[in-house]
Amino acid sequence: MALKAHQKIIADDINFRLGTAEERGIMVCISTTTDGEVTKAANASGARVAGMLLMDTVTRGTPGNLASLGDDTGTTTLPRNMNKNETYVSGVVRLLKKGEAVTDKVTGSISKGDTLYIADSGVLTASAATGYQEVGYALEDLSDTFTGFVKVFIDC
Repeated sequence: MALKAHQKIIADDINFRLGTAEERGIMVCISTTTDGEVTKAANASGARVAGMLLMDTVTRGTPGNLASLGDDTGTTTLPRNMNKNETYVSGVVRLLKKGEAVTDKVTGSISKGDTLYIADSGVLTASAATGYQEVGYALEDLSDTFTGFVKVFIDC
């Protein structure tokens, strides 16, 4: 589990698709190669953040007749469980643009009030590095209330 139940969403976005199986809670960036798609940046330096992934993308339930990203008819090869807040690979994803979330997709030490940046592989860090975009700040110390998780405010 990469996100806890606590979420206060001020602004979200459903304008993008994600072409790989990923777990909610990571930060995704706008693809430089495919229009309308976001990616988990292996190297986040210089990447433009689109938001925090609010749903899992899974390989189960991919439409059998999905010829292209723009040809989603909704016919699936396997049923999807709509109660799990997930979508199939190359499906439309919901992104947190502005608001609070509790995630374990972090690296390094994080303290209340620290400015957060995207790091490689879409995780959050309090360590500023050249070319890494600022995405918000920490509302609590890492593991203050939620063991292994940190409450963050995202604004990207």
